[in-house]
Amino acid sequence: MSGLLSVFLHLFLLCKLAAPVTFRHRRYDDLVRTLYKVHNECPHITRVYSVGRSVKGRHLYVLEFSDYPGIHEPLKPEVTGGF
Repeated sequence: MSGLLSVFLHLFLLCKLAAPVTFRHRRYDDLVRTLYKVHNECPHITRVYSVGRSVKGRHLYVLEFSDYPGIHEPLKPEVTGGF
């Protein structure tokens, strides 16, 4: 029984320590600022670039994370997340 109680207490504490995630719509300017903030904090492993423009004419930015950002590495999967 004490093992089960210990697991329960650990899960309870984990839930209390985890910050709640709030999903909300973000402004385009805030997203762009955040992308460049991350890039400025980690310039050796990130790259920000545009993959085109939206129907409103705004850039569609991608934040790339890599050991060698901007360099194609053969046989390494290329996965990006864009905004």
